[in-house]
Amino acid sequence: MTIFPFKTIFLKSSLSRKTIATNLKENTYLSDANFNKSETQKVLFYGEISEFDFSLETLNKKSNMVRFIQGKILGIENDLYLSIQFGAFKYRRVYTLMLLVICSLLATNIYYCLQNPHGFNYPEEFYQQYGYDYSEFLFNLTTPISLCLTSLTLLLLLYTVSLSNKFFKQTSNTIHHLNELFNSHIVTAIEVPLIFRQ
Repeated sequence: MTIFPFKTIFLKSSLSRKTIATNLKENTYLSDANFNKSETQKVLFYGEISEFDFSLETLNKKSNMVRFIQGKILGIENDLYLSIQFGAFKYRRVYTLMLLVICSLLATNIYYCLQNPHGFNYPEEFYQQYGYDYSEFLFNLTTPISLCLTSLTLLLLLYTVSLSNKFFKQTSNTIHHLNELFNSHIVTAIEVPLIFRQ
């Protein structure tokens, strides 16, 4: 299982651009228009939709759908390809920043623990009290600063891993829902004309 919570797929649909946009609008609160929800209407997304692209965020966390969906509608009428990107985060740079913070915290903690024992004026005091067999690294690891760095690193790492696991469990349900919505099926990148893959 990868820890990278982003995925790109291609769908092929026989519907027109206008029909695809209409089907999406029936399931979406639009951020760029006045939209009134009726009681019989099941709204799953919030976002922006046009006949060329769309950007959606899942409203209901219980719906078992991927959190962010961005798509482009490519091709000509009744022979359309949809390039769809799923993500646990709206932007990849946010995820990259989170990974950089985790790595920075880990590196800072390791650097801190590799220093001379903290809390002693001279290293000899440490060896007189704990002996030469006791590790300086392990002693520094039990200091409050190191414990805070370790717990913060573990919290961010667990959050990222749990978000990634949840993302991969929700991907198949989202693909199934979009296939029904667009009357489409998944195709590989090779089946998509080269002009649309860029």
